[in-house]
Amino acid sequence: MKKIIDLYSAPADIKLTVEDFKTGLMVKKRLLALGLHSGDQIQKISNYHHGPVLIITLKEFPNQIVIGKGLARKIFVSYEQL
Repeated sequence: MKKIIDLYSAPADIKLTVEDFKTGLMVKKRLLALGLHSGDQIQKISNYHHGPVLIITLKEFPNQIVIGKGLARKIFVSYEQL
C-alpha cells in the first residue's frame, strides 16, 4: 500500500518517491536547481525530530541535500507501507 506523507515525518533509511512540492515558485525553482524533482527516488538519512533533514538522491550521480524543517514539511513523498 502506497502512503503519502511529508518529508519531515517520513521514516528514515527507506526508498521514498518525491510526489509534490507545496511551495512557492521561487522555492520550487531552488529545489529543482539542487537536483530534487517530482518523481525522484530519495532516501532520508537523518531521522532526528528537530533540526534539518539530510537526504540523498538515488540517481546515477547521488547528491546529498540538507533541507530545513519548515521546507521538509512542504515536500510530500510516498513509500510502500508493509
